[in-house]
Amino acid sequence: MALSKEISNRFDSLKQPRPLYLASYVWIDSDYPDIFRTKTRTIEFEPLKPEDLPLWDCAIAHATSYINTDLFIKPVKLFNDPFYASNRNKLVLCENYKHDKSLANENKRFECIESFKNLKKYSKSTPKFIIEQYYTMFDHNGIEKIDQSLIERGYTNSKLPKDFHYCSIGIDRVSGRNIAECHFKACLYAGIRIKSFSCEKNLSEWKFEIGPCDNYDMADELLMARFILHKVAEDFNVVVKFDKEEPSQNENKLYFSINEKEFLLK
Repeated sequence: MALSKEISNRFDSLKQPRPLYLASYVWIDSDYPDIFRTKTRTIEFEPLKPEDLPLWDCAIAHATSYINTDLFIKPVKLFNDPFYASNRNKLVLCENYKHDKSLANENKRFECIESFKNLKKYSKSTPKFIIEQYYTMFDHNGIEKIDQSLIERGYTNSKLPKDFHYCSIGIDRVSGRNIAECHFKACLYAGIRIKSFSCEKNLSEWKFEIGPCDNYDMADELLMARFILHKVAEDFNVVVKFDKEEPSQNENKLYFSINEKEFLLK
């Protein structure tokens, strides 16, 4: 459950000693790609690039054996951290490596980078991407967050007019706007190229766009935007889901889309 922000704010306002910085490493679980992992360390200098930060070892959280379960996480991209009072701290996106520091099987980012390097050899243009991410907010029990006033009036998604919630405003039409707005502002602070956000066709369903971004930058920024959304939702005691299953069971709904544009290489 989410703890009282009034209590935590007392500690967030404490002055961070110089020259100390906080680096929160963020990575994808080895076996469950929809689960983020994170842990934070103190460093005595300001990291300006990923190479400034060391590898960090950690045991695989769900390992059933203690043999070769160590995982190394390697910093690959830095973002400003919107969750601490000081403006000197960083969110650190990481790649996964095995116990022997070889590339982990689930590390597709490395393969993606190599593919784009090969593309530059044969193409005079470089792709830029805009990605749309849909998500739905649930309470901590996994039940959709439905506005109580609508329930009392007998409304359900099946009884509401088509597109009743789409880009709407008002407590009888929209749920979770404060979460979506906090996420948008946090992404801007982090340095993520978040393009827009809006409510969608179901109550508590929202969308944000990332881009335009070059090649794998789009995936990096999307992953960090998802992580930030999960962490913002913690403060509201809300669960965010990105999967295709939605309350209205509308099979025509697209939860993830990519728009590709090409620009000449400079």
